[in-house]
Amino acid sequence: MAFGEDEIKTRWNFINYKKLTSEVVEWQHYGTRISMPQVFLAKHTHVHIQATIFVVDAPDQIDSGVLVRVAKTQLKGNETRDAAEILETAERYVFQAHIPFSTGVSSIGIGKADNWVTIDLYVDWPHSTASVDFEVWSPDKDKPDAGDHRMTVTTFIFSGCNFPGGNSAPPLPPV
Repeated sequence: MAFGEDEIKTRWNFINYKKLTSEVVEWQHYGTRISMPQVFLAKHTHVHIQATIFVVDAPDQIDSGVLVRVAKTQLKGNETRDAAEILETAERYVFQAHIPFSTGVSSIGIGKADNWVTIDLYVDWPHSTASVDFEVWSPDKDKPDAGDHRMTVTTFIFSGCNFPGGNSAPPLPPV
């Protein structure tokens, strides 16, 4: 079931929301930061985050990329957390990656380059609630003709996991 624009914006928090359409890609809802709704977790020791993030007009800039953070509550609007709120909500960065620049691959942007980042990670998380924030950053984002620097989450799976031993990481598969 596909949600409409109002439903998407009600459930998820988009910063710098923009609806983009293309014959090449089906995803239409983009922003510079996207926060999932707060969820309540059953018995767990970790959370498992799998996501594919599509970045429009990925900048040709080494100091740019995608950040992923987890907290007990969802960020609303343009808010950021001060040091006390970061402690209170247990906010922490769990993933950071540079987006490789590739010329000539523009599916929906203004021709700079579009690219993908895929993550699959387990995070120890003892709290009963969680929200995940995805953010694209670039020092070029406010420069003229630099591109749109927006992203969307194309696939997203979030689940609580319970591993024996509590704080240990999940076992690695045999080689």
